[in-house]
Amino acid sequence: LGETTSNLESTEASLLYGGDFINTGFEFTIKNDSNLNLLPGSAHYIYIYFYTKESGWDYTREEINLSGEENCEKRIIISIDKPEENTLITDLQLINGYAVDLRNNENPGIKEMEIYLDGPKGYGKPLGAVQYGMPRKDVVDFLENQNYLNSGYQLDESIDLEPGSTHTLFIYAVSSKDNSFNYEIREIFLSGVKEEKAIINAQINTQGFHQDNTIKITGWAIDKNSLEENLKEEQKNEDVTSGSGEGYSVRKLIFNSNRDGNENIFSINIDGTGLTRLTDSSGSDMYPEVSPDGNKIAYTSDIGGVWQIMIMDWDGKNKRQLTRNNFRSAYPSWSYDSKYIYFEAYNDGDWELYRIKSDGTEQKRLTFNPDSHDWHPNGHPGEYKIVYESGATGHENIYVMNHDGSGKIKLCGDDYRRRVPDVSSDGTRITYMRYTGKNCDIWIMNSNGRNETRLTDNSDEDGHPAFSPDDKYIVYEERKSSRENIILIDLATGKKTNITNSPYIDKDADFLYQQ
Repeated sequence: LGETTSNLESTEASLLYGGDFINTGFEFTIKNDSNLNLLPGSAHYIYIYFYTKESGWDYTREEINLSGEENCEKRIIISIDKPEENTLITDLQLINGYAVDLRNNENPGIKEMEIYLDGPKGYGKPLGAVQYGMPRKDVVDFLENQNYLNSGYQLDESIDLEPGSTHTLFIYAVSSKDNSFNYEIREIFLSGVKEEKAIINAQINTQGFHQDNTIKITGWAIDKNSLEENLKEEQKNEDVTSGSGEGYSVRKLIFNSNRDGNENIFSINIDGTGLTRLTDSSGSDMYPEVSPDGNKIAYTSDIGGVWQIMIMDWDGKNKRQLTRNNFRSAYPSWSYDSKYIYFEAYNDGDWELYRIKSDGTEQKRLTFNPDSHDWHPNGHPGEYKIVYESGATGHENIYVMNHDGSGKIKLCGDDYRRRVPDVSSDGTRITYMRYTGKNCDIWIMNSNGRNETRLTDNSDEDGHPAFSPDDKYIVYEERKSSRENIILIDLATGKKTNITNSPYIDKDADFLYQQ
């Protein structure tokens, strides 16, 4: 499409990573002229590439769905057998399934099949000649028409794709009746690890598509090596002896408690004063998570017997319901820019991960793991990534993936149960629960899964740890008999402070800092 206008000022990148990265912005306008001819109702994938001399090329992939109606014949049905839906594959060698034009009862009614990679016809890469007419007895049985026997299609060709990458197949069936067509989409996820050399953040605005035939792309891009060097320098210059929290006008903890007979969410100053109840619904309110700027709280609320995701202001005002699912939705976590909320949902008999925009739109399922739970998501503080817990009960471990569900990586070996991760604000460390038998304690490790260090030693259970925004503290819940209290660890000194010290169950704490 062309080269972007680069080195623009980006307030967002500067706020996230500091003034050294203010001139990392870019913009680009797509003019939908006769050469491009993007059609209303169509879906496309835009690849944005970024280059530095130090690291070379990297890219990100963004989906756009243009409003309007496509000119497709919906009575042409297409089924995709391989590659299977939401399954990691090592390579792409076989694409097959069946297609039938239901308007035709005398034969399958399909003239030809076409398959394109990463874009619709005319935009994606054509993948070669597709065989059509293979016998499919299962289709005959399913559609109860013997004339649909020879309705199978197949493309048997090895296609070279990057490990750890995500792609989309557009599979077209053209009718022999009138050349009308329909198509189906299948996302494919390649196993392995895609080397990430840059953080690329892009927003695509399609509002001008129907007004002046334009699509506007804006964003910012930062070389990861440069960022890591900058963070190391900042850490070196940081005064590690300072624990006063200078620079924050508000320093609170948000947590769940049953102290009033029902599970509600409370706030308390970090010194243990100023206890305030923030919710008072008839159902339970649980799992609070504070937005990166400290202004909003996402949480779980039992509404009519179904857990839903809610958002409120930091002081408990302006509550609004985000999800309206018919299955339990819980444990929200914010993306670094507060545009998305990741959460777990009990669907199809186990916990899976979802994401939704913080305005309540565009809910999307991210994991499809019928053999074990995927849950307890934690948004990365500087990238569209999710650190989470996955595994069958008793065999949980910590993983990281892209926030579209691709690029899953297990961080640790299978020697211990590791659960409920939380990433430090600088992205270099992860705190979590690690089990020894039935007991668990709070541990910390590097973000690559190395250098595990034990922080607590409880004969019962310590759980749900979280870093403070300045990475100086970790808060967690300590269980003693029937009580659970909120404990604060000073990471510089190792000192532990009991914040709530009550006979109730106080748990699921998070920090609320405001500058």
